[in-house]
Amino acid sequence: MAATRKPQAESPPIRDPIIGRRVRVLRGPCAGKQGKAVNAFRQRIATPDRIMIEIDGAMPGWLVSIPPEDVEVLP
Repeated sequence: MAATRKPQAESPPIRDPIIGRRVRVLRGPCAGKQGKAVNAFRQRIATPDRIMIEIDGAMPGWLVSIPPEDVEVLP
């Protein structure tokens, strides 16, 4: 009896390069504030693109959802 091949697992999703970077919010109620990008939702079918940011000085674990065009990546 020939050995059967195990099906290949799906490759993990490609991580967005903005995750983990320091960012500054350009527009909206958090304009001018800085924080760390925690997650990114881009090119989804039913939802607009958003970047989840943990703002410096805010309560730990609180995230704000900002459109990518309103975020500047800091060096």
